[in-house]
Amino acid sequence: MASTDGAPNFDIRRYAGVIRRRRILIVATALVVAAGAVLITEVQTPTYRGSAEIVFTSTPSPLDTSGTAESLDPARDIQTQITVLTSAPVRMMVASTLHVAVAPSITATPAANANAITVTATSTDPVEAAMVANAYANAYISYRKTSALSDLLDAEQLIQGRITSLQTQIDALTTQINAAKPAAQADVEATLGPQRDALLTEQSSLKQQLDQTQLQSAFASTGAQLGSPAAIPSAPASIGATSAGIAALAVGLLIGVVLAFVVDFLDDSVKSRDDVRQSTGLPILGLVPSVAGWRASTHDTRVVSLSAPMSQAAESYRAVRTAVEFTSTDRSMHILQVTSPNAGEGKSTTAANLSIALARAGRQVCVVGADLRRPRIHEFFGMSNDRGWISVVQGNSPLSSVLQQVEGVPNAWLLTSGNAPADPSELLGSGRMEGLLASLAARFDIVLIDSAPVLPVADASVLAGRVDGVILVCKGRDTKKRALTSAVELLRQVDAPLVGVVFNCADDDLGRGYGYGYGYTEEVRPVPKRGAGHAVTGPSAAGGQDRSRVHPTKV
Repeated sequence: MASTDGAPNFDIRRYAGVIRRRRILIVATALVVAAGAVLITEVQTPTYRGSAEIVFTSTPSPLDTSGTAESLDPARDIQTQITVLTSAPVRMMVASTLHVAVAPSITATPAANANAITVTATSTDPVEAAMVANAYANAYISYRKTSALSDLLDAEQLIQGRITSLQTQIDALTTQINAAKPAAQADVEATLGPQRDALLTEQSSLKQQLDQTQLQSAFASTGAQLGSPAAIPSAPASIGATSAGIAALAVGLLIGVVLAFVVDFLDDSVKSRDDVRQSTGLPILGLVPSVAGWRASTHDTRVVSLSAPMSQAAESYRAVRTAVEFTSTDRSMHILQVTSPNAGEGKSTTAANLSIALARAGRQVCVVGADLRRPRIHEFFGMSNDRGWISVVQGNSPLSSVLQQVEGVPNAWLLTSGNAPADPSELLGSGRMEGLLASLAARFDIVLIDSAPVLPVADASVLAGRVDGVILVCKGRDTKKRALTSAVELLRQVDAPLVGVVFNCADDDLGRGYGYGYGYTEEVRPVPKRGAGHAVTGPSAAGGQDRSRVHPTKV
């Protein structure tokens, strides 16, 4: 749907309609996802997490032997320390401590305090989870201390080597000075003495540095300590079945809503009055709700206008009657054809109920069963189809002998088809059929023809050229948009006088508690069946009035 300026228009009612139509799919999807999550949680072994915290101190790093070391900066070095923590040497130390071939995996993350690292181990055994986390923390601290001592020892060896080298040079200079002759000794002392003094000064400085390094080795600090050892967890880290079910239910609802919109988008069936208008371009004569128990079985068909005249469905047919009467003010409509794109979309139901609505408004109405492929209109009124108008057009029976009055409705009459011929289309298009319709139009105010559906056979198209108006019936969630459009196109090709569309089973557009919902709750009861012996001589036999005329009254 778009606005007048071409921009998309958000219609909350349209999306609410999709959710309402697909609510079963949404709920089912949510329940399946939630049940699956609960089942998986129940069958899974619970896991436990043990967490230890390594805290870095602000003491100078023992790796710096220059005496100018700066304090460890965790914000700058924390990722490097995490790499060291998970390095191969540390893992080997953990494996040795735990007496396993391969050290278990852990996760190391910066703690909330930027000057610390949190070591987390996961296991199905709570004791093992705590043990692994502590093993990694202790191995890391030990590895840092070992590395620091190793560096200090290397520094001691370098300093000691330099002191020894200087001592060799000092001894060599002293030997030269002592070996000089007494007369030249003063000159040699003046030349070599300063060099020896410089070497002695340097050696003294190195000895002080060696003493400092040895002192650092004795009181070596790693710069890290176990701030918080891992405790044995008392509860599993994995969420319980109830929490998993609630979370999965929310996710399932979201998935269900998305799936509902996908299915609704791919669904080509007619779901709303907007779909009907877009597919046909015709006015909607009425919205008819579905009725529980409307059709108990294939051979037990009911007319709600007779069995529950105060129901919402019966009121909707009275609305269709009003729409037809309003349309007839512009043109004369004595013969109306009721058809649908395909079978099972409610055309016969519409014809039967509309005839009762018109009859109770004072019209003399005759319903003609012209669906020769699947005659069923007589079942709605519990009447026989042994004889019908086919006998009339074939010259075997007079019209008055095959007309049957609807019980309890004096103004309603039924003209069944009788035994169908082998060539229905040819019979419907014959001149004899045209004469029959003229005779019926002269007797009755309204002639409603229940014809075959449009798409499967040509019968409806053939008959459409002989009527004053065509009412097309579609069924919500059953009739396809393409089928509805094709039916309209076929009828227009024969210049059929299309009146409008009756939207059957339009529950989504009617909504709950809306439309005609004024407390009409009558029980739907089947109409009693009657035999063939109820045929009458014509409308005048029931109503005491002769309806025969050349120009009958309009609807």
